[in-house]
Amino acid sequence: MDHRQQRVERHRIELDGPATRFVDRFLIGNGTLGAALDIAWVLCLAARLRDPGLASEALDTLLGPLSSASLLDLHPMGDLDDVFQIDGNLGGTAGVVELLVQGHGGVLSLLPTLPTEWSAGRFRGFRVRGGHVADVEWSRHRPVAATLLLAAGGVLVELPDDGSMITITGPGGVLPTRLEDGAPAGRRRIRLDEPGVHRLEFARPPGDPED
Repeated sequence: MDHRQQRVERHRIELDGPATRFVDRFLIGNGTLGAALDIAWVLCLAARLRDPGLASEALDTLLGPLSSASLLDLHPMGDLDDVFQIDGNLGGTAGVVELLVQGHGGVLSLLPTLPTEWSAGRFRGFRVRGGHVADVEWSRHRPVAATLLLAAGGVLVELPDDGSMITITGPGGVLPTRLEDGAPAGRRRIRLDEPGVHRLEFARPPGDPED
């Protein structure tokens, strides 16, 4: 699916509000979405727009009235029985992945659009653009650990800016943590210059109220 991602990234502040309002008002609000493929599109757009509330709404619809008991996508046929259509399954799967990890423009973003309901979890072996592979574990909506297999160096890794302390172990041992400019609000970026396996571990600072 082509989201014109580079354009959205450059003008995120200007686009987020109007784009989200369009999806909500003209697609969801007017009831023009009936097929699972439509809802899968909304899910993918919500992931790119970093809108976890809209993503949750799309998921509830996709996995509820538009899915069979075996989670096969059902396409409404009016007075006829609903029929199976693979598009919603494929698009929905892509949307779920992009809620958890995204890779474009040289930036590998972890947990970019984590739904509120997903307070804890993990995923393994998710491949993103550029050939990188990510394993991530989180708890209380915060990353706990991540293992990144980078196909090339010079990758910016974008993370939630939750105040946690990061320990990075690369192919040659422990690496310094240096924050880079350009992260969106509520996020932070670090740069990993070498290809290979990198282990990131996150520790909450002393005195954190959740300790």
